[in-house]
Amino acid sequence: MSQTLVATEMAPPRVLASSKPPSKAELRTHPRVSLRGLIVLAWRDEDKEIKYLRAIIRNISSGGALVQSYRPLAVGSFVRIRSEKLFFLAGSARVQRCARRGLMFDIGLKFYKDLSARY
Repeated sequence: MSQTLVATEMAPPRVLASSKPPSKAELRTHPRVSLRGLIVLAWRDEDKEIKYLRAIIRNISSGGALVQSYRPLAVGSFVRIRSEKLFFLAGSARVQRCARRGLMFDIGLKFYKDLSARY
C-alpha cells in the first residue's frame, strides 16, 4: 500500500500589527535602574549668574537620569551634577524634559558622556 503525499500550498506567516504603541521602556536606549539620593544641580541663568537646585534622583541609566525638584528647569539648559554620596553622578547633562507632577517637577537629564564611558 503506497501513500501519496499531496503538497499543499501554505500561506506565508503574517505578522499582526499591534494595536498598542510601544511602551516608553521599549523605546529607551539604555535600561533604567531605580536609585534614590540627593543631588545638587548647578547652572547659569539668563543673567549668567550661577544658580543651585537641590533635587532627588529617582532613576538612572548609562545615558541619563530622572530627578525631581520643587522648581522647574528650562528644557535645553546645561547643568552640572554633584552629589556627596553618589560620586559617580558628577558630570554634566542637558535638560531633555521638565514636567509638573503634583507639587514636584520631573526633570529628565541626558548625560553628555555615558556613565560607562566615564568609569
